[in-house]
This record gives sequence, structure tokens and C-alpha cells, in this order.
Amino acid sequence: MLGVSASAAQAADAGPSLVAIYEEDGTPKGYVTYAAKSYEMHPDGAGSGQRVIVRDCVWLTPSAYRAIWEHFSSFDLARRIYWDRAPADDPAFDILLDPRELHATRGDWLLGRIIDVERALSARPYGHEGTLTFEVRDAMCPWNDGRWTLEAGQEASTVRRSNDAPQLTLDVSALAQIVFGEVSPSNAVRYGRAEASADAPLALWDAVFRTRYAPYCPDMF
Repeated sequence: MLGVSASAAQAADAGPSLVAIYEEDGTPKGYVTYAAKSYEMHPDGAGSGQRVIVRDCVWLTPSAYRAIWEHFSSFDLARRIYWDRAPADDPAFDILLDPRELHATRGDWLLGRIIDVERALSARPYGHEGTLTFEVRDAMCPWNDGRWTLEAGQEASTVRRSNDAPQLTLDVSALAQIVFGEVSPSNAVRYGRAEASADAPLALWDAVFRTRYAPYCPDMF
């Protein structure tokens, strides 16, 4: 079932929020919060009608995700549905009959900067074990400069200074992309964001840094 109720939250431009909750056998499996505002003329030139603004969307099962979209499809007056903080790997592109109708664009939401390589990489969880050696270039934080070895484990990981030849050499900004899961190590090499030695185990690097989901920050920070 998908039930709708009003919340106390207010928005300056679109009025109160609504929350729709999807349940299976009485157990919540997903929800979406949104607001609606009517326009005589849409700012984007789409004509008169209603604009639905999605504020938060969470789902645990494919049926919950589909129910949310089916809920919105019943809004006869809505000319546009806006969701400006959707994750990059949202399944809408794969389940809608015409994904071009999404008019999706990419924006900057997740901002990350590695200040301390040793502490940052030691605290990150890894899904695969491996020993990786790399060299970092960091003009702003010189204490990050140099060679490092990561001993990645599923229970605990360590990072230490190293004298071994680096498998990858990269700028700290590229390392941040890899650490947060925005780009895989092999693609970083392919795109020119990192330099790999001839015997670099890129498949192992990809396995160690692989994330289950694409990086996502729903509240802009």
C-alpha cells in the first residue's frame, strides 16, 4: 500500500511537504517526501499546471521504488516532477520506457578533500583484501606527499609510509575520487587521472575500492 499524509515541514516556495509511505504486509519499505505548487506559467516554459518537487526518496525494494513512480503518475495536473538531488545510479534510467523524458543533468553535490591520507584510508571500509602501494602528489598538504602502502582488509586496514615502487601515481584529487567511489582506479588510469606501473594490479585495485552504490549526498553537504 502507499499512503499519503501531510507533515509539518514548510517550504518557502512550495508550501507544506507531503510524505507517501509504501508498505508490504504492514512493514514500511520506502517513502518519498514532496511538495506541489501550481503555476500559471512554469519557469521552464512548460506552460501552466502543477510542479511536484521531490525532497527525499528512500526505498528498500524494487516494488517500493516502482510504487513511488506509479504514485506520481496519478498526478493529472503535474506537468513536471523535479528531483534535484537524485543519486547517480538511480534505477529510473533502466525502468522507464523513455528515459530521455527524465531530462537528467549532473551537478556538484558531494565535495570531498583528503586532508590526511593515512587516517582517511585507514578509516574507510573495503570489500576485498589486498596490498596496494601508491604515490600521492599534494601541493596544498605536503604531509600527504610521497609513497604509501595500504593493507586493506575486511575487518581492519592500515596505511603506512613506504619505500616500495608505486603501482599508481596520482594527485590527491584523483585519490579522493577513488576513495569516495566516484571513479574506479582502472578508469582513473584510462582517463589520465593516474599513472600506472607496467605491472600494476588494476583488477585488484578495482576490487578493493569498489563500492556497492555510487557516491550520494542527499543534503548537498
